[in-house]
Amino acid sequence: MLWRSEIVLALTFLLTCCTDKISDVKNIAVLKVNSEEITAGQYGGALAKKLKMYDALAAKDPSNIRRAREAVIKEFIVSALLSQYAKAHNISVGDGELLQEFDQVRKTYPDDLTFKAALATEGISIDEWKSDLRQTLLERKCFASLDPASQQSEKEDEKSAHQLYDLNKDDFVRPAQIRIQQIVVSREDDGERLLHKLKSGASFTSLAQKFSISPDSAQGGDIGFLSKGVTPAFDSVFGQPVGYLSGIVKSNYGFHIIKVLDKRPAGHLTFDQVKSKLMRQAAEKRQQRVFNSWLESAVKSAKIERNDTLLEKVRVRTEGAQE
Repeated sequence: MLWRSEIVLALTFLLTCCTDKISDVKNIAVLKVNSEEITAGQYGGALAKKLKMYDALAAKDPSNIRRAREAVIKEFIVSALLSQYAKAHNISVGDGELLQEFDQVRKTYPDDLTFKAALATEGISIDEWKSDLRQTLLERKCFASLDPASQQSEKEDEKSAHQLYDLNKDDFVRPAQIRIQQIVVSREDDGERLLHKLKSGASFTSLAQKFSISPDSAQGGDIGFLSKGVTPAFDSVFGQPVGYLSGIVKSNYGFHIIKVLDKRPAGHLTFDQVKSKLMRQAAEKRQQRVFNSWLESAVKSAKIERNDTLLEKVRVRTEGAQE
């Protein structure tokens, strides 16, 4: 008898004497931050998602449960305070902004089916994912609002970036890379027909734009430079010369035809090559300091109420499925 490693997380409530209806308990607030609250049912759902990363045995470990509980509580407090800050400062995320960001993330997947399958693996619906994305965008706007001096801090960020580069030069080594162009199709026989056209002199760029299901089809299949180890499909042509045209290469995304466009050897990166990345890191550290200072103040001034008795009575039950 085999047991699937994936577990089902079911919410249960260990009650004393308040009520014999779980549905009633689910609607009781277990945590309030000023006027915003999370119910036992919502808290249990969030806790189940946290514990889903563990196998059935680890999900029952008291230390893992304790960490998951505190993580859910902390995340709700921060989210509630940021939402309240956004409301007080007229900060919002429009439907157009949400759709634009959604499309950007969606384009990182070959097609809708793959995208939906990834969400299903995480146990989340598209609507839930969009809701989380809207909250992320809202929080991003709040962070920017909390750091109004960000434009005046560019010189400070560049100085910090220079210091980081000078202290860690050995870390800024670029591995050998290749630049490739690809066509991805969902059927192997389609790939064979396109490969025949390419060998007969057809334009790789034109065929990629017309037939490839990969998001990079808009660029004629050109995905730029990449290092070895990104995906096995690309690794299969890593040692080939410029101009090399692969056969049909199968991956989880479909059937690839790959062309090597350029190669560059390993070497040290100059400061200018990593400047934008290091300045972004410096800015993020500065913004984190500003945010932590604001959060500490916001928590001190907020009215936070916890129903610890009920919080402790929310349990997550693991269920294995036989195969």
